[in-house]
Amino acid sequence: MPQYQDRPGHIDYRDESGAQRMIGYVMRFDGEARTATCFLDVEDKHFNRSEIVHGGILASMLDNVCGTACSLTVVPNVRYPFRTVSLSINYLKPARKGRLVAKGRVVGGGRNLSFSEGEIYDEAGEVIATASATFAKSKSGKDPALPERSGSDHQA
Repeated sequence: MPQYQDRPGHIDYRDESGAQRMIGYVMRFDGEARTATCFLDVEDKHFNRSEIVHGGILASMLDNVCGTACSLTVVPNVRYPFRTVSLSINYLKPARKGRLVAKGRVVGGGRNLSFSEGEIYDEAGEVIATASATFAKSKSGKDPALPERSGSDHQA
């Protein structure tokens, strides 16, 4: 997994998945704060027929920052696999060009479900879209970076 560190404590992740490569966003997370950030430099390929960023691109960014934030709730600085249960998005204004920044954070949850919220900002700092989401801890997937757990103490 390619990693790029631009300052202490923050690691940028590029090319982790086919979707990330196709869209072209960069992920950054802060495990201690349980927050995630996603950057996208808008190109023509991100536009719909109305020459604004396609809503699906914005939805993918929000899904990623909200899910990554939730994935940090099991072990700080380790992303445990979570799956999207629900994602509700409010599109507030069109995005046209420049850099978009999505930010996600955990707002609650329990043993198996986590709740998060996120926003996308344009270069002027205006909110483009907001999201609220629910994620379930994966029962079948396991992050290889997580320590092995045995028998009765395993919480899936």
